[in-house]
Amino acid sequence: MKSNEPNRGPSGDMPRAIQPKKLITGEIRAKMSLSVGRIASGPNHWVRQDIVDAILRRLQRSDVSFLGPRRTGKTSILWHIRDRYSTPDHHFVYLNVQRYTTEEEWLRAMIEELIKLEAELGWRKKLEGLRGWASGHLGRLKEIKVMGTGLSVTDLDRQETWQDVGKQLFGLLQQSQSKITFMLDEFPELVRSVAKRSPADAAALLGWFQADRQVQDQVSFLVTGSLGLPTVARRYQLMKQINDFEAYRIEPMKPDEARALARRLADDNELPASEDTIGWMLSRIGTSWPYFIQLFLSAIQDLGLPADTELSEAQLEELYETRLLDQTYNSYLEMMWERLSDYFEALELRQAHALLGFTAAKGISVTTDSLRDRYRTGLPSGSDFSEQEFRYLLDVLVHDGYLVESDSSWVFSSHLLRDFWNRRTR
Repeated sequence: MKSNEPNRGPSGDMPRAIQPKKLITGEIRAKMSLSVGRIASGPNHWVRQDIVDAILRRLQRSDVSFLGPRRTGKTSILWHIRDRYSTPDHHFVYLNVQRYTTEEEWLRAMIEELIKLEAELGWRKKLEGLRGWASGHLGRLKEIKVMGTGLSVTDLDRQETWQDVGKQLFGLLQQSQSKITFMLDEFPELVRSVAKRSPADAAALLGWFQADRQVQDQVSFLVTGSLGLPTVARRYQLMKQINDFEAYRIEPMKPDEARALARRLADDNELPASEDTIGWMLSRIGTSWPYFIQLFLSAIQDLGLPADTELSEAQLEELYETRLLDQTYNSYLEMMWERLSDYFEALELRQAHALLGFTAAKGISVTTDSLRDRYRTGLPSGSDFSEQEFRYLLDVLVHDGYLVESDSSWVFSSHLLRDFWNRRTR
């Protein structure tokens, strides 16, 4: 009988200090369902063990900035680490901070997540001081409500600063003799929200965060986001406050792993996807992110054909043109178009669209010099060219998954996004 161990990609050596929970053997492995509109997790998550191991190794020696564009599987990897590697002696706490716009909101959310752990059997003793600290020893907390087995922080007094609260919190965790790793998803968005309000406040936030991290050995941080933290830091001149993070970038699947994932999904979902079909699909989308593979196979699934059907190249091309490039079906494409306005001002937005349209129309790689020339032509009359602003724009387009650099030239990150851009702009 097969075990119910999650689906794994190629595996590297497991860090000795952090081991996954042992799994029950003797059970049949669950089928892997397609996951397009939700985060792939549990049996539906293809574990990229080499990435997991690389992150865990780095966390043993430093805090980590996990870089990569949207829809590349970063959150699934963080959930997997939380669910498989948390133990009574080391817990991984996942928190999406994109919706927070102030330092207090972020700190309150971390406290609430920790208090939830206090209700878990293995953590009652480890975090027993947290309840007393939150309810009786900190004037900063104005109101605490007991809800079930935990607490909920509902309001904050302004007598003490959020830095005071954070310092006391980390001091308490440092004394717990248990390790905690906070995994902060979309952390750069929080920093950007604070910086847009006040660059000085963002500098204070990252400065405090850096100072407290450097004296901790029981608390570590993994921060991630589609908009890279270095990109935000450069925009607001905050690089010195993040230079202690060790950067690690997620890469697309290698051909063999991408083919293995596609084969597994096709078999488990009884899809008409021969080896030739899978090969055509991978070549057409151009970059093997799991989401793209899931999306194409979902389009094949919607045909409702028997698994032994052999699809022609004409049928596959029609699927690509009518489904994969249709922003109604593929919301990722429209999101990539619209999200440029989230972090670019009017002139920058026009320049970004100009550079992307120029690259898409070429259909092949373009040089940095040609992009620089195109950027210059988009400047208002009388404006001076700024290499720093040009590079910032390119950095954002790279970090958020639009362009990639290869041999001093630039190409779209996938054929899929390039073809959509050409369709959208013509």
